[in-house]
Amino acid sequence: MGTLTKISIVVLVVLILLACPVFITQATVGPHYRQAYDRQELENQLLAQSVRAGELVVKQTTLERDRLAAALTRDSGAMQTEIDQLKAELALARQRSAKLDNDLSLINGELAKLRADYESNTERTKTLTQQRDEGFAKIQMLNDESRRLTDLLKQTQLDMDRQGAIIKTLREQLVERDDRLRQLEQEHGVSTAAKPPPAPGAGARSDVTINGTVTGVRGDLASINVGSAKGVKPGMQLVIYRGSEYVAKLRVDQVDVGQSAGIISDKRLDPLQGDKVTDRLE
Repeated sequence: MGTLTKISIVVLVVLILLACPVFITQATVGPHYRQAYDRQELENQLLAQSVRAGELVVKQTTLERDRLAAALTRDSGAMQTEIDQLKAELALARQRSAKLDNDLSLINGELAKLRADYESNTERTKTLTQQRDEGFAKIQMLNDESRRLTDLLKQTQLDMDRQGAIIKTLREQLVERDDRLRQLEQEHGVSTAAKPPPAPGAGARSDVTINGTVTGVRGDLASINVGSAKGVKPGMQLVIYRGSEYVAKLRVDQVDVGQSAGIISDKRLDPLQGDKVTDRLE
């Protein structure tokens, strides 16, 4: 039911209520018709004013309704536009949310892959670190072995140099001895060609080279750290040397398995503990 219809019904009810007293008065009042007519005319005028006032109210109400309807239509249009805009923004936000979800899934996949790669690289790094440490240990062992071999080579070279010097010294001594022997033979008229050959085994030498170290010196006695296990025999002549210098000779008197002792002779220097001994100079 519209507003105008409601207003019209209200106006009719008001007119009916106003007309009822008139009808009641006509029915109950005596034959004073002029008065009644005047009264009725006045009442009709009042009723007409009331109707006009009602129509004015209805007109104002209609205008207000039209204004409100226009405002409502205008507001509804604005609200619909805003609703459409909000719907568009919501659709765009949903698209962005879907894109973000997709990007998040891709990022999670990449993170999982990176985590797996990191764990693999960590294991590989641990293995490589272990291999590196093992390599460093091997390198250290090789360096130690190399230094030991270098020191041994240097010591061997020094020993060879000392032996070379001893050989040179002994050769010089042999040359001097041969010169002295020739001189003595010339002085005594003995020919070297008339010398008898050496007895069998008298000048034989062992195929084993004896090398040792002086372990103790006491007067003209010295002990060495080689014995019968290395081929040392009683009566054997050994040469004592220090570096490249000839020191003395040692004639072995006592022999044990791992050590020997003898008498020092032909001294050029005083033998000391730590000097080297050998049975031959090649």
